[in-house]
Amino acid sequence: MVELEIHKRRYIRQEIPSGKLTANSNANVQGVSGVNTIASNIDEENKRKEESFGFIKEQEQGLINPVTQENIFPSEEQEFLTATEAGLGTTTGQRTTVRPKESFIRRAIHDTQEPIQVSIYSPITTFYGPVTSFLSMIFLPLTVYYLWICVTFHRGRFIYPKNVDEIGVFFRDQLWAPITIYASPSLYTFTIYSLWLLWNLTIHVLAPGPFIEGPLLGDGLFRPVFKLNAYFSMICTACLVTFLHATGLFRLTELYENFGSLLTTSIIYSFFLSLAVFLYTTTLNLTENISGSFIYDFFEGSSISYNRIGKFDFKFWFYLFPGKQFWLLLSVSMALKQIEIYGSVTWTMLLLNIFYFSYSSAMIRNENALPLERDMKNSKLGWFNIWNELVWIPFVYSLHAMYILHNQRPRTENEFELKEEGSWLIYCTVLHFVGYYIWEVAKRQWTYFKERENGIVNASVSEFPNLTVGSVEFPRFIEARNGRRLLAEGCWLICRHLDFTSELIMFYSWGLICGFHSLIPYFIAFIKTLYFIYKDRTEYVDNVQKYGDDWIKYCRLVPYSMVPYIY
Repeated sequence: MVELEIHKRRYIRQEIPSGKLTANSNANVQGVSGVNTIASNIDEENKRKEESFGFIKEQEQGLINPVTQENIFPSEEQEFLTATEAGLGTTTGQRTTVRPKESFIRRAIHDTQEPIQVSIYSPITTFYGPVTSFLSMIFLPLTVYYLWICVTFHRGRFIYPKNVDEIGVFFRDQLWAPITIYASPSLYTFTIYSLWLLWNLTIHVLAPGPFIEGPLLGDGLFRPVFKLNAYFSMICTACLVTFLHATGLFRLTELYENFGSLLTTSIIYSFFLSLAVFLYTTTLNLTENISGSFIYDFFEGSSISYNRIGKFDFKFWFYLFPGKQFWLLLSVSMALKQIEIYGSVTWTMLLLNIFYFSYSSAMIRNENALPLERDMKNSKLGWFNIWNELVWIPFVYSLHAMYILHNQRPRTENEFELKEEGSWLIYCTVLHFVGYYIWEVAKRQWTYFKERENGIVNASVSEFPNLTVGSVEFPRFIEARNGRRLLAEGCWLICRHLDFTSELIMFYSWGLICGFHSLIPYFIAFIKTLYFIYKDRTEYVDNVQKYGDDWIKYCRLVPYSMVPYIY
């Protein structure tokens, strides 16, 4: 439970001419404990941004709910009548006081100088803790092993003991034996993975690329810079692995053949690199908001702003370089393995690789958006984020391709009858690229807006595909009292998180193209659905604390979170 101290809101009382009732409910909201005050240099930047960029700020009376077509912000008379009908407005002689409606996390205090304590349920603080962090570091890797065993040795069927007497035998023969035999790390896989990390580190540091400024971090004390060459490095990596495979120096199919061993190696590296980052920030006293619990701080991270050496940012590198590109290499290795076994590749495998590439390359190509992302600005770099990038994304996201490799043969039927239906492949392809288009446009609109809000003039993304609708020159927005702006234009006028919805469309299309004989291809989509709902709820709580009544106004303008008319 988070205890917020809400101070008195003073309401301006205004004389009312005879025959007319008006009310001025402009509130002077005092600071909320736990929220950092805005540095003075941010105010100067806001003035500069107003002069430099052409925003159109909608008048409050001009904002219309796109669904109900009603005025979002009523006039003073309407506001008074609404408040009076709700029992929140009072009149005393010729003076009127209006108190706003209570929200679920903040209550307006009238005629009192004393602060009160308001309890807020926060899933972040109630869910995470040392015990949960410790259990997560044990069971999350075991979950990946379990999914790999189900797909590799049981063709996507979930396995479990039939009765209590078989539990011991089940764990020994069905779980422990495959891990020890096929997933034990070796010097060969350690060499492969070490060279892979070294290659990504070297090319990011030495390869050319423009530097861009990110938003102010460290309570507004400094503005970090980031080197943009992830897309260039992906092209160089593709050329390198093509050369190695064509010359026989390293066959890409070996990635699939050593999948289990590489999985264990990446898990070991995730612990090792997490410890290295943790020791770096704690030794140099670069920690921010640590809890004092080693397990929790190791799991969650110890610093938000200072995970860097000079211009090399650890978090930026982990998010873009080793994991997402290794995911593409694993999926390509499975397609090549299918060609090696059967002499050709199925359309399903080919389309899956296209889906993977379009999604992963888009995240890499739009690298200029990453410094502005909430996860980049607000989350720490701990075990969970590093493990997610090194293990979860490459080894779990590629399970669709592994499932197809084990259950589908070109131009023949197998025991699962997983046949290719042309019309079904077309439907799944259309579904994926509809989701991809919406996601790409929404991301670019948001990035374009945030760059100008933060006073950052970066070169627009020019790589294919360059969607011109991804930028709105004069977007509508709501300006909050803290100086921040909430975009209300384009995709962000339809839903507050249309990017979540479009991403889920892509994830479900990956499962649908694999058929309905197993739930494992849908596992990522299920987990992502729960994660996005959880993230939407926690962000709602954070935004009400951050923006106050301005967030409530924004939610009136954009009433739906992820799905129009539904959620």
